[in-house]
Amino acid sequence: MVPSTPFEPPGPAGRFVHGASVAAKYVRHPSTPHWRHDPMFVLGEDEHGIWLGGTERTFLKKGEVDPPTDRSEAGFFVDDPFVQLVVPEGWWTLIFNGPDRPPERISHYVDIVTPPEFGPAEVRWVDLDLDIIRQANGDLFVDDEDEFLAHIDLLDYPPMWVDRARSEAARIYLAMERSDEPFGAACESWWRRLVGG
Repeated sequence: MVPSTPFEPPGPAGRFVHGASVAAKYVRHPSTPHWRHDPMFVLGEDEHGIWLGGTERTFLKKGEVDPPTDRSEAGFFVDDPFVQLVVPEGWWTLIFNGPDRPPERISHYVDIVTPPEFGPAEVRWVDLDLDIIRQANGDLFVDDEDEFLAHIDLLDYPPMWVDRARSEAARIYLAMERSDEPFGAACESWWRRLVGG
């Protein structure tokens, strides 16, 4: 499924051509490939940032593996459409998997990351481990805190990164708890635009 609804005209950020295919890449500090979402489709921009859409053509892979023929630990094609928010200058990125999911499934997934770097057809972050996750039943939690603590020394995170990751995780947790935007109607609106609803 390629998005069928009209795309927004180019916004002020001007980093991508709307409707284009781009890759969303995460690396471990300093530059080890981690996760890659490819292809993602540029849906448009609003006051929150740049919205990308993932479809059944989108492959989520770890490291540099090629797409397998079926699910594996190395990567998989997505089952359901999702949208991803790229926040210019932000220390986080949001994935919204859509409304009306089974209670135990993840609806909102926020990665704490360094501010994005933009290439001609990609956006790249350094993954700072901490994730804020909301399940469809409303349960909200911070994940991978142990990994973050281990990587502070193992991967030699700069002290400013450590402080910013912790403060952003706390801020995003509270915002998600209150369903502040873009964690409420905004992400659902972009998801419905992706699926044509």
